[in-house]
Amino acid sequence: MRTFALCTLVFILCSASSLAQVGFGLQIAIDDELVADGWYTITLRFYDNIGATQPLATEAVPGRFLGGRCVLVAGLSVELPPEFLENTTSAIGYALDGADERVPRLSLPAQAYAVLASRARIADALSPTFTGLVTSINELAGPITLSAGSGIDIDRAGSTLVIQQKRQLLAHGQVRSDSCDHVFRINPGIAITDRMRVTAQLVNSTTHITVATAIDVTNGILIITTAAPLLPTETILWELRNE
Repeated sequence: MRTFALCTLVFILCSASSLAQVGFGLQIAIDDELVADGWYTITLRFYDNIGATQPLATEAVPGRFLGGRCVLVAGLSVELPPEFLENTTSAIGYALDGADERVPRLSLPAQAYAVLASRARIADALSPTFTGLVTSINELAGPITLSAGSGIDIDRAGSTLVIQQKRQLLAHGQVRSDSCDHVFRINPGIAITDRMRVTAQLVNSTTHITVATAIDVTNGILIITTAAPLLPTETILWELRNE
């Protein structure tokens, strides 16, 4: 059976242990045996060399074959030891739906993994309790501090930093009706862009009336529409903010 694999490094997440969680694209192609199109549970076995009898780690991932080809991401749910990351003879065995492992195994060049794994161990040695380390950004090396300027928020979600513009109140006001109007066109007194959002709330209302809003960037106005004309006692409060 002739099988080959194309392997591309996608990302590397290193913990403070000797193991590393590595994700990489893997393409399996089976040319001389008919494999029915469809989804399979693919058991991956990671070996430090192509002839090893015991895997260093195993992983089960879903994969879809089409025309004898399957592209998947391996290594996301298993921590791979240094023996696999650093060895130039590392290999992956695979089996479909619990069947026997297919031959030959897939040979993978491990040089890229070895370099990054070595750097991770250097980072481990810097502090026994570190949880993350950034050593440079845009060619600036050393300790780095991210500071939010005016109108900017920096939020952290796990290992991800999100830098975005604050939602600022740009303009606000109120609208009253003469019991006839239900479409209100408002000039907010500032330049309007498609990066802004208008909200409206009906107050002092004795009934439930739906309120819809829109922004006319071309004419520089806000459009507020109610499902029915308002009573003289009813008021719409509106706000314009950046997204």
